[in-house]
Amino acid sequence: MVQTLEKEMESMRGQCDRLAAYIERLQAWIQGLGLWTASIHSSQLVKDSNLKLVPYFAILVSVPDSSRSGWVVTKTIPDFHCLQQRLFL
Repeated sequence: MVQTLEKEMESMRGQCDRLAAYIERLQAWIQGLGLWTASIHSSQLVKDSNLKLVPYFAILVSVPDSSRSGWVVTKTIPDFHCLQQRLFL
């Protein structure tokens, strides 16, 4: 019984840590609301599972004049098409 409770407590601590990190990222995002910029940092051709060359783009999302906030994501052309469809539904 004690071991079960200890496992549940450990699981809850992990969940609490994940939520705290999420809240921290969300607060940083809110502080930069209206200031965020996105720029294509680099691009490369990568073979997909069908050995077809697919362009991948590394996109830097950041707030100007801030070296502490931001992130990099990689996306493909189909990812952009999917985003466009979702935005205009």
